[in-house]
Amino acid sequence: NPRTLTTGQSGNGIKVPIQTAYGTASFVSEGSAFPESDSTHSSVTLNAYKLGNMLQVSQELIFDSEFDLAPFLGRELGTQIGVKLADKLINGSGTAEPEGILQSASTGVTGTASAPTIANVMSLYASLPTQYRETSSFILAPATYAALVNLNDTTGRSLILGDLSSAQPMSLMGRPVFLDSNMPATGSGNKSVWFGALDQYLIIRYAGDVAVDSSDAFAFDKDLITYRSRLRVDSKCVNTDAARIFVGA
Repeated sequence: NPRTLTTGQSGNGIKVPIQTAYGTASFVSEGSAFPESDSTHSSVTLNAYKLGNMLQVSQELIFDSEFDLAPFLGRELGTQIGVKLADKLINGSGTAEPEGILQSASTGVTGTASAPTIANVMSLYASLPTQYRETSSFILAPATYAALVNLNDTTGRSLILGDLSSAQPMSLMGRPVFLDSNMPATGSGNKSVWFGALDQYLIIRYAGDVAVDSSDAFAFDKDLITYRSRLRVDSKCVNTDAARIFVGA
């Protein structure tokens, strides 16, 4: 549940205020002055990087299809936009593209092996400041979660799974788990588990919605119809204290 900001089609940069350090509260005796403890503020700029793709089909394919092909192609283009954006929201560098969640998160645990153990997951949970845990979640690759599930006790039962006979949301330490194949696999130096509060950590800016356009003039000489999709988007990690990552040894 990251914060999202939808603006008009204008790609002008938008400054978003953030706190880089927090003040502290103090107990005050009767009749005494309140001590001043200022927070430190800054800002980040959300741009509007253009993400898009294009495909061409013949006029004959459109006219001879048994069903309306145009909506199908539009959905396909939109899906391709979503697939690419999903990768960048995890791994994006923040330079000429969105900043992904792995870019600025602090290391909570460095493992003794390339893959996390149950003890590593518990330590990762404990490394996140308490105020962020209520809305926190884990994000990891499907294979990483499967490996954790396969860690069994001496009787062969999973250390983290309960009753497999009923549908249960995936969770670790009582917090939701989201599987994303864009997350790095386990390995030496790999950031394979992310844990934090997305609603406080990440903000995504959409400059308008996904747009899909078509033209029969672009490739008129070849009798092709051109379909194009585009989305202008950016993301920034605005509170790096709200997330921790596991790094393999």
